[in-house]
Amino acid sequence: MQFIQNALVIVFLGINSFINSVFPVPLLGIAKTPANSEVTVVQTRINNQASTSPSPKTTGVSNSIYPSQTQPLPKTPLSPPVENPVQPVIPTVPSTKTEAVSTKEINPCITSLKIPVSRSAIDQTDDQSGYQVHIVYVLPSDGTDHAYDTNGAIATSVSSWEDWLCTQTGGQGMKVDTHNGALDVTFVRLNQTDKTVKEGSDLPWSTSASSNPYVRDDLEKHLRELGFIDPHKLYAVYYDGHSNTSCGGGAWPPNLKGHVAAEYMQGGNPVAAPCESNFLASSATNPGYLDFDMLHETMHTLGFVPTCSPHQTLRGHVSDSPSDLMYAGAESWKYPGLVLDVGHDDYFKASIPNCLDLSKSIFMTGGGTELPPGW
Repeated sequence: MQFIQNALVIVFLGINSFINSVFPVPLLGIAKTPANSEVTVVQTRINNQASTSPSPKTTGVSNSIYPSQTQPLPKTPLSPPVENPVQPVIPTVPSTKTEAVSTKEINPCITSLKIPVSRSAIDQTDDQSGYQVHIVYVLPSDGTDHAYDTNGAIATSVSSWEDWLCTQTGGQGMKVDTHNGALDVTFVRLNQTDKTVKEGSDLPWSTSASSNPYVRDDLEKHLRELGFIDPHKLYAVYYDGHSNTSCGGGAWPPNLKGHVAAEYMQGGNPVAAPCESNFLASSATNPGYLDFDMLHETMHTLGFVPTCSPHQTLRGHVSDSPSDLMYAGAESWKYPGLVLDVGHDDYFKASIPNCLDLSKSIFMTGGGTELPPGW
C-alpha cells in the first residue's frame, strides 16, 4: 500500500511541474518566486516613496538674492573704512520702483521723502534752507549709465543708512536735500574718462597710475568746476566708476578740507574683494555694506573722528571696537551689527570738552550749530 501511495505522489508532482511550465498561473498554492524578488520589492518601495513624498523645503536662501543679469545691477563696492576692506556679502538687488512711497516705508527721520521719478542734471530748489547733504550720481565720460538715480537704488540706499542712523541716535538723522518732498539726486556725467579719474592723470600733482588714492579729490575738483560749490552743502557722491585703491573716500577737516564724500561703486584694490561684488540696499530699513560705507565717508567729511577723541586712530577712525561705524584696524569690520560710537565715548554724545560731537552737528536734525572744522 505504501508503495502505491509513493508512486501516486511522484506522478502527481510530475503532472504539476508540467502544468506550471506551461501555464503562468501557479496551481495548488505553489508559487514560483523569482530570484530577484527582494530587489523588486525594495525598488518598488523607493519608487513609491519618491512619488508620494512632499517636495523638500528650501533652506531659506531665496533665488532673489542672486540678481538677474538682465536688469541693471547696482555694481556697488564692498570695503569698509577705506583702509580696512572686508569680504563681500550679496544683499538683494534694490527695487526699481520709481513711484513715490510713504514716509514710513522710507525713513521715519525724514518728512515725506519720495523716490525721484525723473532725472535732474541740476541741484533743484531745496525744500529746506541751511546746511544739508546733497546726493549726486556721477559717471565718467565713458561710464555705463545704470540709472541708479531714478530706479530707486540710490534713494533706497540713502534711506537705509538714514533709518539706521535715526535708530542709533534715538531720533536724529542727516539733513538730506529734498525737492518737492522727493530725494534730490543730481546726475552728472564728467568730461573725464574712467581711466583718467582712476589713475589721477589730470590732478595737479603726480601720483601712481597703478595706485592712486586721490579719486575723491579728483571728483571734488571736477564737481567744483561744474558749479557744485554751495558752501552750505556736503556732496555725497555715488561714483559709478573705478578706483584701484579703495571703495570710497572722504575729506577729514581740518587736515583735509572738502565738501565731497564718495563711494566708488567699481572700486577695490589687488588684495581685497572687488567693491562691485556688493550691492546697494534692497530695503529702506536694511542697509548693506555699501550703504554703511557711504555714511562712513560722509562722517569723515563732517570731521569725524576728531583727534581729541580718546580712541582716534589712523586719520579719523576709532580703534576700540570693530563693531563701530568708524573703526579701522587689524580686524575686519563687524558687519552686520555695526554701532554708532561704541560706548558713546568718542564722537556721539561723548561729552568731551571742545571736541566735535555728531549730536551737535549743524547737519543733523535736532542738532546744534557745530560746523565741520574749517568750513
